[in-house]
Amino acid sequence: MKYTVKDLLESKQFPEMKLISGESELDREIKGARILEVPNMELFLSGGEILLTSLRTYENVEYQEFLEHLEGISKKHISAFVVREDQKTELQRSYLTILLEYAKSHQIPVIEIPKTMHYWGIIKHVLTCIYDMETAKLTYFKTTHDSLGGVALLIS
Repeated sequence: MKYTVKDLLESKQFPEMKLISGESELDREIKGARILEVPNMELFLSGGEILLTSLRTYENVEYQEFLEHLEGISKKHISAFVVREDQKTELQRSYLTILLEYAKSHQIPVIEIPKTMHYWGIIKHVLTCIYDMETAKLTYFKTTHDSLGGVALLIS
């Protein structure tokens, strides 16, 4: 059974989540979860992931390059963007506007979370819904290990 963006939103695990774009594409299957850590994240995606971001990774990226990265991400058929309402700079706010326009034109759901919500809880939840517990634990460990430079968090 596939786990979809709609399932995530309706899971009641994260009542603070709100869909801000892409209502027509909630049936997209979620095949993984990744934090957007580098501007060229599209090179590291296998496809079908939800991407979690505050857009800080694009602070030193020009407008055209940002659009090129969005295009590369879109080609990977991501499930959704999960954006933290944490845009402190004018550039981050403008890139959020661009992301919303891009997502709308490409029918990609965009979910907003409060700046107080941590990505790891979302990732943990998604992985336990799409994998058996052992695979979820291993995937979570690898994701946290890679993201935190060797400091891994455990799924209880």
